[in-house]
This record gives sequence, C-alpha cells and structure tokens, in this order.
Amino acid sequence: MNNRLIFELVRRDFRDHFLRPWTFAFELFKIVFELMIYWYTSKAFTGAFAGQLTGQTYFEYVVIGELTLFVPVMAFASVHRMFFTYVNDGIFHYVSATARKPQRFLLLAACALLPRYWLHTAAFYVCAKTIFSFTLAPGQLLALITLQILSIPALLGLSMAATAAQIRFQRGGGLLATLDHVLAVFAGLYFPLSVLPETLQYASRAGSPFT
Repeated sequence: MNNRLIFELVRRDFRDHFLRPWTFAFELFKIVFELMIYWYTSKAFTGAFAGQLTGQTYFEYVVIGELTLFVPVMAFASVHRMFFTYVNDGIFHYVSATARKPQRFLLLAACALLPRYWLHTAAFYVCAKTIFSFTLAPGQLLALITLQILSIPALLGLSMAATAAQIRFQRGGGLLATLDHVLAVFAGLYFPLSVLPETLQYASRAGSPFT
C-alpha cells in the first residue's frame, strides 16, 4: 500500500509542477540563469576568496555546494511545507480522521518530493557541464550522491520534529519558513566559512545540520 501511495504522490507532484512541456523548459531557463549569475560573480570575486578555495574558482565552489546541498536543504524543509499545503487543501484533516498514523502519510508525502529534487539536481549538473564546462571527477560525484542519501533520513526527521514543535506551541512558522536557507548559508553554500569571524565559524559548524 505504501508503494502505491508514494507512487501516486510522486505522480501528483510531477503533474502539479510540470503541467505543460514549457514549464520544464522554464525550469531549465532558471537553472541556466542561476548558473550565469554564479559564473559572472566568480569572474568578479574569485580573487577575493583565493586563499580559501584550495585551487577552485568561486564558480566551481558554489556549484559543488549547490549540487551537494540542494536535495538535503529541500528535504529539511519538505515536511513543514507539505503539512501546511495539505492543511490548506483540507487533505490532512481527512487523513487524520481516516488513518491511524497521519504522520506516516506526511513523511511519505515529503519523500515523494525527492525525485523532483534529484531531477533538478541532475539538470543543474548537466547545464553546468555542457554550458559552463564544469567538471566533477567520478569519485567526487559518487561521494556527493552518497552524502545526500545518508543525510536525508536525519534531515526528514529534523523537519518532522520542527513541524511537530510548531504545531504543539503554535508559533515559529515564520522561522521555519526561512530556517533551511539560513542553515544552508551557514553551511558554506555561497562562501567559505573561513571568511567569517571565528565566533561565527564555530556557531555555523555547531548549529547547522548541513556542516
């Protein structure tokens, strides 16, 4: 039953996000535009980070960060987002009334988003490779995929706990809506943590689940 349910949830997610062929083309356009921003930012600021990038350009650094962290960051946010989507649609109230474990349904719904996130990551890598000549060694690619797979269960659990805390205390929704982006920034997604003051470096490594 769980397999059929998650297949249906995945199908629904793809249907909702890619209603027409041009919607996927627009997704590719957004990826290319984002990469273009990274590319020209790298041209302007690689020298400023030269001592921290260990032989990489800033473009290579931030693309590797995006490839590594996109799926874990989205997994961390997924339970919270799906809960409030389903509450607004009335779906979660129905599930709560008919299922003994509505939290299992919520977790499956969050897992059903992962194929689309991996598709985005694959498209991001292909665009970076074909348009901007980005290269990644097979060993690095394997390590990246392994890191994502190993981190997802823990991050889904953290997302479930954070959502449950918000429901219990009826506050913190605004914080949770932006917390995934804040934690990604302090995981070093956009710049090396070594450029931060020492106290912020320590706080970033201690407080972000992505480091």
